[in-house]
Amino acid sequence: MYEATFVNLVDPVIETPKAESDPTICACMKVKASTIQIAMEVGNAATLEEINDLTQAGTGCRACSCRIERVLAGFPAQCGPCSLCPACGVVSKLCQCA
Repeated sequence: MYEATFVNLVDPVIETPKAESDPTICACMKVKASTIQIAMEVGNAATLEEINDLTQAGTGCRACSCRIERVLAGFPAQCGPCSLCPACGVVSKLCQCA
């Protein structure tokens, strides 16, 4: 004999990850957004090249260059409708915060 196991596919429980308050901008060099902010405020960095020199962010694979440019422009590091809302952690396109 066997015992049947039922899985609820109608109302699955999905936990959405919360947005990080200090996200990692450069995974290669392990540089967080706060480090880039400090480089901007204390080191007067205003360009991608200056951030590269002061923090080493963006000097590895360079995939984070867009995120660095966004932080320099005063925007959140993540972009687009698929990024997580910083307030609730839900995908921005589905977020009801605003």
